[in-house]
Amino acid sequence: MRTLHKRLEFSEGASGIVSVVQAGNDPSSRYYLKSSMDLRRFTLDVMWRNVGSLPEPALDEYSELSARFAWHVSDRLEVAVKGFNLLNDIHLEYPEPEGRGIRRNYMAELRFNY
Repeated sequence: MRTLHKRLEFSEGASGIVSVVQAGNDPSSRYYLKSSMDLRRFTLDVMWRNVGSLPEPALDEYSELSARFAWHVSDRLEVAVKGFNLLNDIHLEYPEPEGRGIRRNYMAELRFNY
């Protein structure tokens, strides 16, 4: 497990585009858990993440899950399905009105190596 702490400050004369309050609006915590499994002709990758609440402007803590399941049809061909943001239909990663809802998403993948 890695922990990183940073303190953000603007230099004298820096641009006023973003205030120090916005720059310091970091989540109270962030956790990631990732698992990758190779099961002969199949691969399963799963990533769970939890992002703590934002202080100002306020945003609630959220958790999300992404996954990828692949079938290695042959040494040259792989077929996979992926899903992102699987725990919620929609969630915010930045407060409204600027923040936009991040939706659940699926996709299929076909790889051919030559």
